[in-house]
Amino acid sequence: VHVAEVFLGGLLKPLVEILPETNVDRVPYEFLDGVRDLLMESVATSTSINVLNEVSQFMAERLGLSMDSFTAMLRNLQDVENQDLVGEVRPFAIVTAQILNKLGGGYAQFAKELETFNQIDFQADTKLSESLFTYHVGGSVPYYASSYVVRYADKELYERLKIGTSCCIFSPRQMGKSSLAIRAIMRLQAEGILCVHIDLCSIGSHDLDSEKFYSGFTYELMRQLNLDIPIKFEVWWKDKNFLSPNQRLNEFIENFISDKISNGVIIFLDEVDYILDLDFSGTFFNWIRAFHEKKSSSTKCTHLTFALFGVANPSNLIKARESPVLNIAYSIKLEGFQELEALVLAEGLKANARDPQAVLREVLYWTSGQPFLTQKLCDLILRLPISISKGNEKQAIENLVMEQIIEDWEAQDELTHLVTIRDFLVHGPNNKKILSIYKEILRKSEIAINHSPEQIKLQLSGLVVSRSGRLQIFNRIYESIFNQSWIDEKLSEFKPYIEAFNNWVASNYQDNSYLLRGPNLRESLVWSQGKNLSKQDYTFLDTSKSEFLKTFKTRDNFRIYELSKELDLENRDLLVICDQLKIAVKSHSSKITDVEAEMIISASFSYHSPVAKSSLVSPVGQKKQQILQIRRPTVDDDSSSPTSLEKPQVQSTPPPILKSHQNNSIYVGNLLFQVTEEDLRRVFSEYGEVVRITLPIDRETGKKRGFSFVEMATEAQANLAIEELHEAEWMGREMIVNRAKPRGAVSF
Repeated sequence: VHVAEVFLGGLLKPLVEILPETNVDRVPYEFLDGVRDLLMESVATSTSINVLNEVSQFMAERLGLSMDSFTAMLRNLQDVENQDLVGEVRPFAIVTAQILNKLGGGYAQFAKELETFNQIDFQADTKLSESLFTYHVGGSVPYYASSYVVRYADKELYERLKIGTSCCIFSPRQMGKSSLAIRAIMRLQAEGILCVHIDLCSIGSHDLDSEKFYSGFTYELMRQLNLDIPIKFEVWWKDKNFLSPNQRLNEFIENFISDKISNGVIIFLDEVDYILDLDFSGTFFNWIRAFHEKKSSSTKCTHLTFALFGVANPSNLIKARESPVLNIAYSIKLEGFQELEALVLAEGLKANARDPQAVLREVLYWTSGQPFLTQKLCDLILRLPISISKGNEKQAIENLVMEQIIEDWEAQDELTHLVTIRDFLVHGPNNKKILSIYKEILRKSEIAINHSPEQIKLQLSGLVVSRSGRLQIFNRIYESIFNQSWIDEKLSEFKPYIEAFNNWVASNYQDNSYLLRGPNLRESLVWSQGKNLSKQDYTFLDTSKSEFLKTFKTRDNFRIYELSKELDLENRDLLVICDQLKIAVKSHSSKITDVEAEMIISASFSYHSPVAKSSLVSPVGQKKQQILQIRRPTVDDDSSSPTSLEKPQVQSTPPPILKSHQNNSIYVGNLLFQVTEEDLRRVFSEYGEVVRITLPIDRETGKKRGFSFVEMATEAQANLAIEELHEAEWMGREMIVNRAKPRGAVSF
């Protein structure tokens, strides 16, 4: 009899409100008060007993027990340690006792025994006792658990596998894949279908070779199918060592499975991502495909159906380039709990909420049905010291989420759900790009899907999901934890040179084309200050700097680079212009004077000063004009003329930086960070009176920046110090000593 017929007959009542959009096949029902008593009174005692026996048999099979074991468990529920099992059986025990009491006689005596053994009031309401309802936070949810949420994927997986269609379910961790697999196995086995469940993690470690993997896999087939082979498995496997492991697996199936199992086997492979990085994984997945093709073309081939579960993109399952993508398996999408699917969870909330369905809606508002978070939040609700009053659901759940999940989340994340997502994001190749994509989603709420490797990895982290062709953050809890501040902090921790560094290391430190130059080098050197980096990092930076300085073949070109260090290093436009200047100067003149070098730098950057900026219509155009005034030699040039190649043609009014030669301030560069003011005073006092010493401090790190400004008493003293100390070695480094520009020349 269909439930609709009983419902329309006025015998049932729905436990939830039925709306136009409600899927009626998923609505839970209960008998109207008194209906069960009327049904029992209207049928013969034998009919009631037959119904009770049928239901008992169904319950026993569902729990994987014999009838004797099931009856013994009913008599001794208080001795059962598994409270989930107790919660599953208890409602049946209550109804059974009520029926037996109604029947009277010896049946009533059995009901009395149940009551005595278990200390249960079987006259109580037949609804599930909320105090026994438990939620499962972490790990697989038992198939018999009252808090198991049946999703559309459960039905789809069961029906596909039953007709022999191989399936794959790939999703982020803690989305319920293993629970789904176990429940499907129990349903299929109840119908007499042989199933094998192999967790690939259980076969061995990450250093597993193909020999051990295939032997372990074959042994699991034999063990779980209870195969009785004529010789010991180890002996048989070694005797066939002239064959490849793949061939031995095929022969084992043909010799020991095909003849004994006519109806076929469904092989559930869990954690398939565990072997993706192993050398032989491509061969193994190709074996699955080959077996599938062989099965479709040969009637003698054993009927093997595969169900693959893991955190992997299907296209990654075939690593060999010459092999096609694994397309034999039907892909099933595993989504979060929908409200109607999750109604079973509201049953447990009755113990601590006046309106459990309203509370469940608020739970789903925060979790969007993510299985782990949904079960965890429901479990936290059960642990509240006071019940949630009607109308206060929104505020109560928001407070609970903030206090128990979001605030200090790393310390409270005992089962490492959130920490796993964090580690998935910040460790591994291309993670800076992945975080940048997430930052864009965070800013725009959603972005279009382009199926790039970075987008796929971001989805597999579980942080984002695909909805209507767009990538969105899965739920509000994730969005609150992995927020703008978090993403900015993580991005700032990434090495600005990470891609070039990885490529250089991959070349065995030989390919210098990956070394840093110009602005990238300066940015990386500034970023590295105060960081505790690896030896490889320091080698990379030092080598980059050494190779870059070799490009400055003359003292004057090197001087241009050093002068540019005083500029605002965070202004990328200025850095680009500085490099363009270097190239232009080298192409037009092989040697220039100190004054000319300063004039060129000043002409290029002085527009950033308050005075110069307002007087220039086109700063970029003006810079180009100043560069081109360094003329190439022509036949008309007089080599003895002071305005020949040795001296660029500049404006009659010198730019502001020329005033720097009228002060006594000296720039001192390429210093160790440990250099103190006293160290500098001891050196420069040899050339006269030191008026003032400034050691700039980085505002963010609080550490010295590696250069200083020293002011001497007279210009003559400053000139002498520059002449004697420039390029002199001090404390293991070659000092850069030259005139300091006045602050008005460049804006910082």
